[in-house]
Amino acid sequence: MSKNIIGLDLLGGDLPPADLLKEIASHLDSAHLALFGTSDAIASYNHLDLAHLSLEYIPVEEVIELDEDPLNAIRQKKGASVHIGMRLLNEGHISAYLGIGNTGAMLAAAKIHLPALPSKPRPALLAMLPTQKRPVAVLDVGANLSAKPEHFIEMAHMGIAFQKTRGIENPKVALLNIGSEELKGHKELREAYKKLKQHFPENFVGNIEGRDVFKGIVDVLVTEGFTGNIFLKTA
Repeated sequence: MSKNIIGLDLLGGDLPPADLLKEIASHLDSAHLALFGTSDAIASYNHLDLAHLSLEYIPVEEVIELDEDPLNAIRQKKGASVHIGMRLLNEGHISAYLGIGNTGAMLAAAKIHLPALPSKPRPALLAMLPTQKRPVAVLDVGANLSAKPEHFIEMAHMGIAFQKTRGIENPKVALLNIGSEELKGHKELREAYKKLKQHFPENFVGNIEGRDVFKGIVDVLVTEGFTGNIFLKTA
């Protein structure tokens, strides 16, 4: 396969894969997609108008459903689409993998098949949220429920790097907290504040309350996965 191929895995979600693909295709002028699918899913695509897209199909035999335990499923279903997708991504056969299924299974498969940065071995989930100015990158939004102070440093590194790829030269970083003062929050957050201030003197702007995030004054928001997931789903 050549580069710039998007791996699209519409299996294991709440809606039929064909319905999702129809909606996605209606928003694309052109694209090269590698579609993961069971035999039934691939057959359901045949009636869709996809002539404007370059398509190839990657057959899979197993699907991890939303209600399955992620770790058990990832161990037992070696032929699941998420395993195959992450492996193809690591091998360079696809440029990106997009899935709508079991988040925990995708995270586990990524840890199995994709190399981590040497100094940042713990993954995080990143979400882009709109603000009054430009989108803010929020992490972690659910990969890890808790975080030690050093994990906030890792997340800030990842968030800054991500925003730089979007053309933001000097991303501003804030720590989600119950107040803007330096001594707000529990022990881990207070220690995280000190470490962020030390490691990112030009980027870190301090604590920020949830209500102020949407003013667009920061580019990266770091938080524990438990808090981040609630924040994401109430935004």
